[in-house]
Amino acid sequence: MNFKQLLHFTSHAVGIILRGMLDDGTSGMWAIKRSSGICIVQDPNQAEYPDMPLSVINNMDVDYVSELHLRHLSPDCRTTTQECRIGH
Repeated sequence: MNFKQLLHFTSHAVGIILRGMLDDGTSGMWAIKRSSGICIVQDPNQAEYPDMPLSVINNMDVDYVSELHLRHLSPDCRTTTQECRIGH
């Protein structure tokens, strides 16, 4: 599911940027933030590809910057928009 498909969830949406190149995740995070959703970004110093996390951080106020890695996300969060838990 991409960011545009999440827009109908409005305030229930949580955007998580783990890594990436370019800045295409920034527009989706803007949409989530405008709808009172939560924006979480991986610490660019911990990201394999820091361009996208840096773009989001440099262009908007995010709710959390964390040392997240894909292994920290519950399996549900990797494949669906259902319950998503973050832990170490």
